Amino acid sequence: DGDPLDILIIGTEPTYPGCIVPCRVVGYLTMIDNGKEDYKLISVVDCDPRYDEVQELKDVSSFTLKEIHNFFENYKTLEDIEVTVGEYHEKEEALKLIEDCRKAYLDK
Repeated sequence: DGDPLDILIIGTEPTYPGCIVPCRVVGYLTMIDNGKEDYKLISVVDCDPRYDEVQELKDVSSFTLKEIHNFFENYKTLEDIEVTVGEYHEKEEALKLIEDCRKAYLDK
């Protein structure tokens, strides 16, 4: 959609935009945001032992995935911006997406 690739980091400690957090990508979510294709990487904090068992998207609880889906379905409602949330994609596809975006950035 013309902006940097977004990442959602599942963790237990609060953080802030622009903060650098070591994380492990486990998948991504597709969306149409204001008429443009958009992607949200899904990851977990890599240095938190609570997430040692989370290596793939299937390791994230189904409730957490529903929460994420619901958040992105509604996060621009008050701005009157239409958002359509698509499907989750597995880790290997997410790593390919990262590489594709990296190449697109370098080719600019």
